[in-house]
Amino acid sequence: MKRSAKICKVIGTIWLYLAAGFIILNIGLIWYYSGFGRVMEVFSPFNVWNLIAVGITAAPGLGLLYLSDKLDK
Repeated sequence: MKRSAKICKVIGTIWLYLAAGFIILNIGLIWYYSGFGRVMEVFSPFNVWNLIAVGITAAPGLGLLYLSDKLDK
C-alpha cells in the first residue's frame, strides 16, 4: 500500500468514527433536553435538512476512503 493511500485511509476512518460519535452525542443531547419525540422529529427520514447535514458530515471521510482505494490501485 502506498504511503498516501494509507494516510488517506487512516484519516478517512478517523473522520467517520468522529462523525458517528458526533451524531450519537447529538441524539443523546436532544433526547436529554427535549425528549424522545424531538429526537424522532429531528432524525425522521423525511427531514431533508437532517439528511443533508448527515451527508455533509460524512462526505469528507467517505471521500478520503474512496480516494485511498483509488490511490492503492
